[in-house]
Amino acid sequence: MRITYFIILSMLLAITACGKDQPTKEIQSAEHAAEDTIQKSPESPVLSTKSSWPMFMHDVSYRGISSDAILKPPLALIWKFKTGGPVDSSPVVVDGTVYVGSDDHRLYALHTHKWGVKWEFEAGDKIITAPTVYEGTVYFSARNNKVYALDAATGVKKWEYQADGWLNSPVVASRQRIYFGCYDRKIYILNSVTGKKESERRSSVEVGSYNYISSQGEFYPMDARQRASKWKQRITFSESWPATTSKFVYIGARDNKLHAFDSSTGQDIWQFDTEGWVDSSPAIADGMLYVGSRDGYIYAFGNAGSIPDQRVDDSTKDIGVVTSDGARVYSQLDNMAGIVARLNADRTLRIADRKPDWYQVILPDGQTGWMSKSVFTPIRWSEDLQVSAPLVNNVKRVSLPLKAEMPSWSPDGSTLAFFDNMATQGIYRKAESIWLADADGSNPTWVANGSFYNLRISWSGNGEWFTLENLSHTERQVWMVRYNSMGLRKVTEGEAPSISPRGTSIAFIRRDKVSTSIWVHKLDTDKQEKLAEIPVQGQESYAVYSYIADLNLPTWSPGGSRLAVGLDGQHYPDNYSRVVVLSASGGIFRAIAARARRIGDVAWSPDGKYLAYVTQEHPDREVTRRLDKQIHIADLLSYPSRNGDDKELERKEVFQHCEGIAWSPDGKYLTFIEENDCMGMKRKVWLLNMTNWQRVQLLASRENIRRVAWLAKGMIALLASSTPSETAPATRGWIVSIGQLPE
Repeated sequence: MRITYFIILSMLLAITACGKDQPTKEIQSAEHAAEDTIQKSPESPVLSTKSSWPMFMHDVSYRGISSDAILKPPLALIWKFKTGGPVDSSPVVVDGTVYVGSDDHRLYALHTHKWGVKWEFEAGDKIITAPTVYEGTVYFSARNNKVYALDAATGVKKWEYQADGWLNSPVVASRQRIYFGCYDRKIYILNSVTGKKESERRSSVEVGSYNYISSQGEFYPMDARQRASKWKQRITFSESWPATTSKFVYIGARDNKLHAFDSSTGQDIWQFDTEGWVDSSPAIADGMLYVGSRDGYIYAFGNAGSIPDQRVDDSTKDIGVVTSDGARVYSQLDNMAGIVARLNADRTLRIADRKPDWYQVILPDGQTGWMSKSVFTPIRWSEDLQVSAPLVNNVKRVSLPLKAEMPSWSPDGSTLAFFDNMATQGIYRKAESIWLADADGSNPTWVANGSFYNLRISWSGNGEWFTLENLSHTERQVWMVRYNSMGLRKVTEGEAPSISPRGTSIAFIRRDKVSTSIWVHKLDTDKQEKLAEIPVQGQESYAVYSYIADLNLPTWSPGGSRLAVGLDGQHYPDNYSRVVVLSASGGIFRAIAARARRIGDVAWSPDGKYLAYVTQEHPDREVTRRLDKQIHIADLLSYPSRNGDDKELERKEVFQHCEGIAWSPDGKYLTFIEENDCMGMKRKVWLLNMTNWQRVQLLASRENIRRVAWLAKGMIALLASSTPSETAPATRGWIVSIGQLPE
């Protein structure tokens, strides 16, 4: 019996020992790597093929080494796929599928060797880190601090887990467990099948045979950053991690390029330009390289001639651009049957055929399909602007001096006023002179010198007069002058002057520490009266900017009977701003509450029915580089005024990340500027049709367009600001001539 017992015990120990994972051998560096650079470690979550790349930096060692011997720079771009937002996430590759996340909240499963989507999953927030594929499941985290598990083949959700802190690195899979770090230094360990938490650690944990640390929401092997820095340091600035083969190292950078280095000499031997930062880290599998960019694209590279090139030839004249994310492409027009693809905004396609309200397009994989003109428009380039070919007839540049800023056109578009000789004064910028010119900036005429901190100009309806603000010592003054530079005079003391449509009165603002008051100066009698005084009851948002130099002007209604004034949140106990509508004879007509600290531009529609306004400094704004401004449109005539704030006043539409509102002279269209969510095209200009509330993309630009103004005879003026320099003007401008507008 005793002998039998020892035999059984010995067999059990042997079985247990065989089941244990063995320590991973040291992986050779790229400089000395031989053909067997990849060690098949039991804790590496490689699925099925030798050339897969199933997690960030390939495996749990975070060495990013591929056994690929096929890729050789210079590489050829095989295809690129446009997501609906910047791509910081690094791709992974398993069994003919590329998995990658995007700021558009989606995880994409793409074909490896051809353009196209297998499936996509909406996560509810940005996906900025790489997914991990392990035993048929895709694991990833999103900015909502959730970890998701999806079926790798179908994208069907298996489970999700809500962490209680910030996640800022890829999840790691090993031995039927999921590991991820959480801000500050917490480490979660979940069961990979059920998603149930098994345990927690602080600061560090062993994953396989590697010691992982957690810090500031990031989670990685202890020595990984130091190893990666060797190649990062060879580029001006890089947040990407290197992918290495036996001969080459590939890494992205914030010069908008993907770089290839010779691993033995360290020489930068090849570069590929994108239109955004390449913070994504490359993945290499089966003779292909994949990487994302903040221009919104996933790029797939191979050797020249290895796979047919599927790119769109953007040089052809007959091309168009997708103007809406998730735009559908139909195989045929009858009943809009057969959806063959869903495309995201800014994807350029060739046009094969046209029918009323429809375009037949050629997809990157060679298929054809039909797209509605509501989500697709033909384009062409003119004066560095990507314009809608059906809408834009002509584009003309506006010529401005080097230090000119904030041009303003008269209502008929014939005269241009602008400030010049910009300089910095403390935390503010000011101009030292005011000028007049023809509409395109030609024939400039000096008007006056002064100290102009508020660069906003107001024209009378007939274009006869305009007003501006000047600072003389500590006195803020209201000036007015004729369109021909004659009749310059000081009117009164005050800020942000706005002349009435008929040119008979000037509204202005006076401020002190306890209140803001709105006044009207009547030019025929030279008398003035206070219309309203609003006390300061809230808290200032930022002390250093507590006194706003470029205060927005009161805005007159088309008939001149009312004024709309944007008041910041410091005036109200709830710290929310208001658009206050006043009677020109005195008294508050209504106050429209906005969940924001500041109100920007305010503009009446020509019929006086709608009030468009811009809000900024929103309490729920994302920590993002995108423009923190929103455009609201309030219907003033359909709803009677009530006592107190109109918190429930219907807003027909809200456009996020937008500014630069301007109504067409007939009121049929509202024009505004949107900051693009991806790098590359910085700004888009939209026309909102007030009849059907449909918007149409007029143009896109790589310039920082900030202002738009409607001129007479179907022309729109655009202004873009850049950093002043000695070789390029600080402000660039265009006059866009529009043809037949959509009904």
